[in-house]
Amino acid sequence: MKTTRLIRVNIVFAISFCTVFILMFSSCKELYPITKTAEGYTFEIDENQNATLIKNDILAETIEIPSEISSYKVKKLSCVEEAALVGVSLTGVFEGNNVVKEIIIPEGVVETYGPAIANCYNLEKITIPGTMTTFDVVRCDNLKEVNIVDGDTITESFSFSDCSGLEEIYLPKQINKISTNAFARCYSLKNVKFSKNVYCIESVAFQGCTSLTNIDLPDKLSEIGSNAFQCCTSLQTIDVPSKVRIIESWTFDGCKSLEIVNLPEDLIKIGDGAFRDCVSLERINVYDECDYIADNAFEGCDKLTIYGIKGSYVEQYANEHNIPFEELDTTYEPTD
Repeated sequence: MKTTRLIRVNIVFAISFCTVFILMFSSCKELYPITKTAEGYTFEIDENQNATLIKNDILAETIEIPSEISSYKVKKLSCVEEAALVGVSLTGVFEGNNVVKEIIIPEGVVETYGPAIANCYNLEKITIPGTMTTFDVVRCDNLKEVNIVDGDTITESFSFSDCSGLEEIYLPKQINKISTNAFARCYSLKNVKFSKNVYCIESVAFQGCTSLTNIDLPDKLSEIGSNAFQCCTSLQTIDVPSKVRIIESWTFDGCKSLEIVNLPEDLIKIGDGAFRDCVSLERINVYDECDYIADNAFEGCDKLTIYGIKGSYVEQYANEHNIPFEELDTTYEPTD
């Protein structure tokens, strides 16, 4: 009798425990991201019910990415993350796809992450919507045509680095900053049309663009980062806009064809190696606002004559560094 009663108690306890467990589990929120597969893509769903594409199984020369997949809005292009010996390895959604020649990204997509579009060696054309805040298309050697749609969403960062076949590009109004490494080692790049809104060119932005012969910088530009045009060996002329106050370190280092540089009158500083090994540079005007020039700023510029204001710091610098100096038309008048 006691045994029967004990069994009944245990059964009641087990049923109660299971009921509580089921109720607790059913009340828990679903854990995100949720991974799904459909329409040739593997994607993750976030808590806002938006999709991030992480893997593509479509092999076609033209891929038009859907704006929605299984009723979820596509917002990002990203990578599959896998454990590695050290940290995590990332494989981009289109990384290493050597079949695709054209990728069309729809309006509504806001960013790419990591190597989402990388090493697509046969990619020739890409369309980027005006809704994107961040995008990288890197190491795509045959990319020649980039269509960035005009938009109202400010692009925070972007890169086409190591796209060695890219020859020209138009940057629309939402791009007001040229990001670090944006066009680094784009060896075929010859023509860049800036948005008039560009105020900053970050470091290494055009490093190694060996086909770039001249470039029209926008009037609003006020910052040019270090190494920005380093080793642009075909660059012949540069007009630095009036709002730029500093030529940072190594900005034009190794620009062996550079002959003409027009600096603004309000420039105050020329940093380390800024014009180092500009072996063709014969003349540069530096005005009396400038009160610092690094010792090696013009190292290797054996043809150079500095033109400046007589009696200024610039004349003193030229004399101390055995650089020929010629007087500009105006006479220097010290300020209090």
